[in-house]
Amino acid sequence: GSPFASIQVGVNSANQSDTIQVGPGTFTADINIQSKSLHILGVDSASTIIAADVVYAQAHIQGQVVTYERLRFESNGTGGDYMAWAECTDCVGEDSILVQLRDVAADGSNEKGFLLTGQRTKLQISNSQFLNFYTQIASWNGSVFSLSKSNASFDHCAFSNNQSNGSGHVLYASDSSSVNINFSSFSGNGSSPGSIALADGSDLVLANSILWGTPNFQIVILDEGAACSVNTSYCDIANGILGIEDQSGNLVLNWGNGNINQLPQFVSVSDLSLQATSPCIDTGDPESPLDPDGTRADMGAYYFDQISNSPHITISSDFMSFTVNKAESFERSQTLTIFNVGSLPLVV
Repeated sequence: GSPFASIQVGVNSANQSDTIQVGPGTFTADINIQSKSLHILGVDSASTIIAADVVYAQAHIQGQVVTYERLRFESNGTGGDYMAWAECTDCVGEDSILVQLRDVAADGSNEKGFLLTGQRTKLQISNSQFLNFYTQIASWNGSVFSLSKSNASFDHCAFSNNQSNGSGHVLYASDSSSVNINFSSFSGNGSSPGSIALADGSDLVLANSILWGTPNFQIVILDEGAACSVNTSYCDIANGILGIEDQSGNLVLNWGNGNINQLPQFVSVSDLSLQATSPCIDTGDPESPLDPDGTRADMGAYYFDQISNSPHITISSDFMSFTVNKAESFERSQTLTIFNVGSLPLVV
């Protein structure tokens, strides 16, 4: 279709279930999606930049779906509370709004939080990274995601250098929220306990993931409302089972199979790729699909490619010729040199 002057003009003109394609550039105008299912599709998470003060999705209809894909969210420098909001204000019964983020990169520049949900919101976040979010006021819990009466799933996501002055440096879930985290990595989030905080009847399922940082506790259960539950398996959690702090005394904990407590060996605090000697390689759930290199699933957001990073051998020379005169006693030798031009050491 024809180009629009802004994303919001495109939103206003769009029909239900339309896709709005956004080209490269930085877009600073606010975005407000009311009662429409829309797909906001950028070029990639480096080229199409949303630097609005507020990105808002509100549902007044049943089954509304809003998808943000191949975008980069950045702070516009104004500070404040959260970049994005989602809620289903008029929902009744099982009605809800579904917000999807796919292949998204988000950077808060240590100025604000990322997404705050109201009641009856469902989030599906995949293949995305979130860094440098910061909530300044103690009542603002969860610098990247603050969930209330919501369900959220995270798959292959990375979280680094996020901090909240409230509870949950990365994620806060309350009011019977449900959170499912799979193949995700957390590192360097806050200097006080709790990358993840749960309250008032919320539950967490954590699998094939890495929670690492300097605080003693990676998950904190607050003494607020009904009992919470945590199920974790095939995860690398700093301090192991002792990395979960139950302030409520009512936590229902299922410490499943395959959990470890070993330094994950990220490339750096901000690059959560694994080094070749990481204990998280080939230690994910054996029932999970294989990694793209055909090996057992790795823990964390980024698998380690054991094919492209394996030793690669060249031999010089590739031809050897000996002429032996049995009537004479002598020795003859040639040199065979083996070169490893791969990125991993060769063990012979």
